[in-house]
Amino acid sequence: MSRSPALILVPCLIAVVPLSSAADEKPRGPCRADVEKLCQGVERERGAIARCLKQNESALSTECKDAMAKSMEKAREKAKALAKVCKEDAEQYCKDVNPGRGRIVRCLQQNADKLSEACRAELPKRKE
Repeated sequence: MSRSPALILVPCLIAVVPLSSAADEKPRGPCRADVEKLCQGVERERGAIARCLKQNESALSTECKDAMAKSMEKAREKAKALAKVCKEDAEQYCKDVNPGRGRIVRCLQQNADKLSEACRAELPKRKE
């Protein structure tokens, strides 16, 4: 049975969105010391720092764990809003896209000029 792209959009977004942009910049805030201690030498691009923090979750400070939890909750809220407003667009333009690793979001971004206004407004900006 084939699953609708819209139904899998939320989990895909949750996997892609959290901490990806903020964690790729110079470390700051509650995870700064954790990044410097646990992720030394990790490239600061494309979610590598976020993955490093997730892999070292058991060693993170309480403050960093709390910040990550808040970030995940915000990402879930954004993902749910996006899935709701982009459901029809995803079914129309991305039905043949294999879900996971942000492929549906990228598909929507690639078809931005065809999307409904509401979906386009919720869609994360494309990184070049």
